[in-house]
Amino acid sequence: MNPPLPQHYFGNATEGVVVCLKAKELLEQGHGYVAWEINKIIAMHTDEKFIDMLESWTRNPKVSSLGSHVSNALILSGSLWVDLYGNDFGWGRPIVFELVLLTN
Repeated sequence: MNPPLPQHYFGNATEGVVVCLKAKELLEQGHGYVAWEINKIIAMHTDEKFIDMLESWTRNPKVSSLGSHVSNALILSGSLWVDLYGNDFGWGRPIVFELVLLTN
């Protein structure tokens, strides 16, 4: 990031985004179209927008839940830049990383 996060920042620095498509679009355009739409959203996230989001969250923190999403949502996550098994915050490297989803 430019500028980099403060040296003593400890926590997540991520943001969720939404790409909305109709089933018809997905069926007609295919997976490449979905990937392109996701790419366009990611490209819009500049360092300045990311810093603004962090500052806004600091002023008004919110924790979102999956319950706020529509029932027919497909939720994707991932990062090419996060070495989940290589991170060591002083407690040793992770042995297992799992994403847990709990819904009611």
